[in-house]
Amino acid sequence: MLSRSKNNRSKQRPSKSRRAGVRRRSPSRSSRRNHQSWPLLTAFILMLATTLGSAYWFVGNAANQVSMNMKTFCYEDIPDQYQTGFFIDYSVTEFASPEQIRDLRNSLENAFEASEAGGRVNWFSTASGISSSVVKPFFTMCRPAKTPLESQRVGLPEKTLAQHKYQYDQAKKTYMEAVDTLIAERAEKSSKESPILEQIQGIGGYYLRQKQQLNHFYVYTDGIQNSEIAQFCQTRNHLPPFPLFKKTRTYDLVKPEGFEQTKVDFLLVELLSLPSAGLEYCTNDELRDFWPAFFEDAGAEVVAPAKRLRYTIDQTAQSGAGDDTEEPYICSHCHTDMG
Repeated sequence: MLSRSKNNRSKQRPSKSRRAGVRRRSPSRSSRRNHQSWPLLTAFILMLATTLGSAYWFVGNAANQVSMNMKTFCYEDIPDQYQTGFFIDYSVTEFASPEQIRDLRNSLENAFEASEAGGRVNWFSTASGISSSVVKPFFTMCRPAKTPLESQRVGLPEKTLAQHKYQYDQAKKTYMEAVDTLIAERAEKSSKESPILEQIQGIGGYYLRQKQQLNHFYVYTDGIQNSEIAQFCQTRNHLPPFPLFKKTRTYDLVKPEGFEQTKVDFLLVELLSLPSAGLEYCTNDELRDFWPAFFEDAGAEVVAPAKRLRYTIDQTAQSGAGDDTEEPYICSHCHTDMG
């Protein structure tokens, strides 16, 4: 019994050489370290790729973004979609009636609202200290899009409806504040001279220099040119019918360019019954006929005949006759020998 148990134990216990043959080698420290670093390296590569991808996306989108000037509401990197010009003759604003000033305010507001999304509205003037030989706007602002659809139609950056509405409302508020300031300060900037022809020529030249099409042009004036080059109504022969005026040396000097296919709203401010003292050589009818013909000859599309912004105070007692009751005025002095 004892010998059998020894034999059994000897069978179960392998020899030293046999045990040595099946001994497993434990992995070295370096191999264990490499094995553990692979997941970390993979995670780092994935994180780096994600970071680089995000940076590429951000830079790419930033390059495609355009910035808006929050003072003018114009995009710096997008060409203006629509050009509106508004010319204000300051020689009449000081003496205009409240109704005529209201018409000016409404017309300025309409110029903003009627512009297309992304369109620019420029103001020009004969005001003292503003007008010069090189004509440029003294005020400019763009009309933002009202809706995402309107923005998409003209290629402007898209925003939510709420964002578009807020931006438009802010621009409109800023614009109308400028309108009210202009009206409040009109007396301070009133000018005795009224170089209408020179300013119109300069405005057309401004848009030609900018290589832009003037789409809509508003003119707020009494139509009485008064400068060194011509004195309508004051000097004999200075306001002949336009076909005769076109043949004069004066017209050669002030011939306008840059108004092809431009829509024109001519807002004729009628302050006086003409002819009158100091303005003996014209009538309101002659002024109403002259200016639409002047613009049509320049290639403009006149929206309507000159719109009469009539003075509402009855001046019959002062002048002796109202415009509707005055004797027909015959321009017998109109010739082509104008200087």
